[in-house]
Amino acid sequence: MINKKAFEGFTGVVTIPAGWKTPPAELLNTYRSFYVRSEHEDEQSILLVLSRMKPRRLQFNPHLFVYGGPFIYSVGAVLAAGAATGLVTLKGSILYYLENPAKMADMYLAGRLLSVAAYVACGLMLLRIGRLHLGLGAGGLAGALFLATPAAVVQAHVLKNHTLWSFFALLALERSARLLKSGSLKHYAQAGAAAGLAVATFLGAWPACL
Repeated sequence: MINKKAFEGFTGVVTIPAGWKTPPAELLNTYRSFYVRSEHEDEQSILLVLSRMKPRRLQFNPHLFVYGGPFIYSVGAVLAAGAATGLVTLKGSILYYLENPAKMADMYLAGRLLSVAAYVACGLMLLRIGRLHLGLGAGGLAGALFLATPAAVVQAHVLKNHTLWSFFALLALERSARLLKSGSLKHYAQAGAAAGLAVATFLGAWPACL
């Protein structure tokens, strides 16, 4: 069964000869859409989520819940810091970025720096856990192996939440290990908070926090 309404306004096929350097009118909108995208299809969703928020009106609903709040708000904080230092330009209209695609690239780069920072923090956290409980050699090896793992390296290069939730999960492990030794209510609360942040950043983190 063909839905004829889906084809209303369709007038036919246009053939565009190859070899053009300046996009012809028929391809201009499609061409421009790549100005606001990156090579990873998920990254633009995060910037879209942030663009829908209105902090000055206290509207922080992301309208998309694939990525958890701790990650979305952390990216927003990074972009705000970038804007305050002049490294990022924040505008309320997409038209500005269509005319200045390099400014859109700056936002992707700033967001990816959060992934890099969390990736490095994971390595340092493994070093800390190993040093405190197994010895410096074990901690150094654990951190180095993590930093050299291809899956971790790939995630450190994209604007996604996986390095951040991994850091929170490792923090929960570190606090839990301290709790087993101290029995301190403070360490219990810290471990619970870290586990909560991990799952709130990525629902799939719950097995790591059991």
